[in-house]
Amino acid sequence: TFGAAFVNEYKPTPTDVVIPVKKTITGQSPVFDDEHDIEFVFKLSTRTFELANFDTVPAGMTEPMPATDEVRIKLSEIIANGGNLVKEFGKIDYDKAGTYTYTITETNTAADGWEFSTDGVNEYIVTVTVTDNGGALSRTIAYSRANATQTEVKFENRYTPVPTTWAPMVQKKLDDEDGQHSTQDEEFTFILEKTGDKPDDPKVTVGCPLDEVLEAKVTVPANQGESLAPVAFSAINFIAAGEYEFTIKEKAGTLTNNFDYDSSIAKVIVKVEDQNGRLAVTEVRKAEDNTGDVEIKKGEGSDYETVVTATFTNCYNPTPTDYQPEVDKILTRAFGPTVEDKTFNFTLAIKDNPENGASVDDTAATILVKAGQDTTGEYAAPDFKFGKITFTRAGTYTFTITEDVPGEGDTALPGITEYDQSEWTLTVVVTDVDHKLVYTVNDDDISYAKDGEQPNGDKATFTNVYKPEPTDYIPEVEKTIIGELDDYIGTMRVRDITPHTIEALYTRIRKDKTEKRGKCSGTTMNMYHKLLKQILAKAVDYEIILRNPADKVRAPKVAPVDRRSLSVDE
Repeated sequence: TFGAAFVNEYKPTPTDVVIPVKKTITGQSPVFDDEHDIEFVFKLSTRTFELANFDTVPAGMTEPMPATDEVRIKLSEIIANGGNLVKEFGKIDYDKAGTYTYTITETNTAADGWEFSTDGVNEYIVTVTVTDNGGALSRTIAYSRANATQTEVKFENRYTPVPTTWAPMVQKKLDDEDGQHSTQDEEFTFILEKTGDKPDDPKVTVGCPLDEVLEAKVTVPANQGESLAPVAFSAINFIAAGEYEFTIKEKAGTLTNNFDYDSSIAKVIVKVEDQNGRLAVTEVRKAEDNTGDVEIKKGEGSDYETVVTATFTNCYNPTPTDYQPEVDKILTRAFGPTVEDKTFNFTLAIKDNPENGASVDDTAATILVKAGQDTTGEYAAPDFKFGKITFTRAGTYTFTITEDVPGEGDTALPGITEYDQSEWTLTVVVTDVDHKLVYTVNDDDISYAKDGEQPNGDKATFTNVYKPEPTDYIPEVEKTIIGELDDYIGTMRVRDITPHTIEALYTRIRKDKTEKRGKCSGTTMNMYHKLLKQILAKAVDYEIILRNPADKVRAPKVAPVDRRSLSVDE
């Protein structure tokens, strides 16, 4: 049949949509510069779509997409906008009713310090529903994330810079001015504690979560002056940039009598900086009130690696010991006991004194030998000791002990004809045992040796010879004659006496005695002659005169003795 045919094309009024994406940052305030301005990238991708009036999607038809399927947001833009910023993908046009779904993901998720998904989900699903309303298309948008309906596409990133650690070291020196070291291994304990926490970010309250006190133990080997190597504390963790103060000090031990524990306090300030998402210790300096021995070294390379060593020095003082040297006096006396007390003096002198570890209270000793002892054998005076020798260091010490002998011009003790010139050497070996200085007499730590000989006794012994000084006895008659001679010629010079003078003297004496007593025997005159001759002989010995004038004078004849025989009864 023939008729008029009219063909109409149905094309509803199209609609469009713009999908926004929101970026929010939380956590610490990020530190960046123009060179390291992080850019966050979001990608819109097609998922599925279904047309309302079609059983199947016509061949060749694709899901509508915007001209730009990426959104880029810089970190500086977000910070400038207060931590949140919304940007949109390009416009998507729709000319057919249907259901269109898309996915939005954040693509760069590997930047240091950033947590790109706080719950592990990094994808949003956007559903655009286009409806034909009598020739005009309209649309609705729905958002979901992890099967949960959302009101917006919001990517929340948390910024937490990669933490860093720092571990100071401690070194122990066990020494003093004299180089005294302990004879056994010694362990010392040191403590470290945080005393200041100042994060740069006001949103951070604690940048170094160190609440406990750290300990480090250092061992100084026996007979060593310091630990073999510094010992590090446990690593200290930093989670935010800022400045942090720490103190290191020695924990006093129990051997307070043997060690002067170091009371200094090592105090340092550690500066931590955010370097593009990674924290780094960039400076360590001594605090103004630091009193410790702190060495800070800068490491090699671009990173500022600091090696901090706090050194604590202790003086080691083992418990001192003392010894009191002994001296003995033997007085040999073959001529009977002394009739008066006699005092002998002795001197102790330090010879070898390693590290000045020995001091003597009194270097003089005195022995008193009492009078009236028994008349045979030898008298040994009671032992007497010098002042104490105090030892503060281990070592081998030698001392000399001598008797004080009168010098030229000094007066010797009456009757002491021989002083003992011996020199005794006292050797004391002091060792350190469990922080105590000791010596053992039975193990030859104490020995006395005389004049360089082998040790031969447990004390210094000195022997003196006692011999009373001789004296003369002059009978009374000789005293009388000497006195009379003095009366006659006492005023004459010896050199003026001649044989004639002597003969004249004898004549005068006879005359004077005969007048007084009626006679003067030859025996008496012979005694005058003998004494005068002896006196003049001394003058010759002393070279006052050359010859004895009495030798030229005939000695008066001794009167004969009247002898008689004894009777039978006698």
